[in-house]
Amino acid sequence: MENNSADSGFRTRMEMQTAFLERQLQELSETVLELNRRLDRAEKRIRQLVDRIEEGGGELNPNTRPPHY
Repeated sequence: MENNSADSGFRTRMEMQTAFLERQLQELSETVLELNRRLDRAEKRIRQLVDRIEEGGGELNPNTRPPHY
C-alpha cells in the first residue's frame, strides 16, 4: 500500500512540475515573440532614419543658420 501511495505522490508532483514548466515555456515563447516584434519595429525605424540622413547627403547647408542663433 505504501508503494502505491508513494507512486501516486510522485506522479502528482511530476504532473504539477510539468504543468508549471509548460506555463513557463508558454510565457517565454510569448516574451520572445513580443521582443522579436519590437526588434523588427526598431530595425525598421533605424532604416528609415538612416535613409533620411543619407537623402540629406550627410552635409549641412552652409547658408543655414544653426538653430541656436
